[in-house]
Amino acid sequence: MQHIIKNYLILCAAVLLLAVGMALIVCAEEEGDWSYDVYDSKATITSYHGTEKALVLPEALGGYKVTSIGKSAFEGNITLETVTLPDTISSIGDRAFQDCSALTEIVLSGNLESIGTSAFHASKLKSVVIPDSVTYIGSYAFENCTGLRSVSIGCGVLEWGNDWGTNAAFRGCTLLTSLEIAEGVQSIGTYAFQGCTLLLDTELPSTVVEVGEGAFKDCELLDTIITYGSIAI
Repeated sequence: MQHIIKNYLILCAAVLLLAVGMALIVCAEEEGDWSYDVYDSKATITSYHGTEKALVLPEALGGYKVTSIGKSAFEGNITLETVTLPDTISSIGDRAFQDCSALTEIVLSGNLESIGTSAFHASKLKSVVIPDSVTYIGSYAFENCTGLRSVSIGCGVLEWGNDWGTNAAFRGCTLLTSLEIAEGVQSIGTYAFQGCTLLLDTELPSTVVEVGEGAFKDCELLDTIITYGSIAI
């Protein structure tokens, strides 16, 4: 009798887990020029099939709030020139805009929290304003954006991605001359600005207490860095 009861309880638990799983299952959907996944009643953009040059991403697809851009969603797009993200979006996936050879402008979500690995690698962005809501910048996020001239990093950044000991978020941005880092940021990632050969003297905020290895390596015009923490460049 106890054996039967035990099997019955196991069966009930399995049915319950299946029901919960069905509620959270990922569903692939399409609407117009968009492909997206739905998980936990939230949409993630997985690809775009249109030809717009100036693109404003939707706040919702299929009645679901768009909260993220998936891995490689726009990778290799040669048409996009400007992209605006709605404030519903909180994350940008790995390689989301990598190699977008015409992309010169991105307006990030005011509620964005994370920027994935190589998210904008080798795009043609001219400037980047990272909002205070961002807490994570992935490795190689803006690496080799050779048209990038100015970067503003908000106060919320707590973590720099680490790929085999390297962050290199802005490595090889050879036209970068203006860098502003807000009070509140406590660290700079390893090799984050390596090879930014036109970067001039940069004042780090007083909150910075750690500068990763090689963070400003090969910045040939960078004579001094004014800071109020303990750093090792």
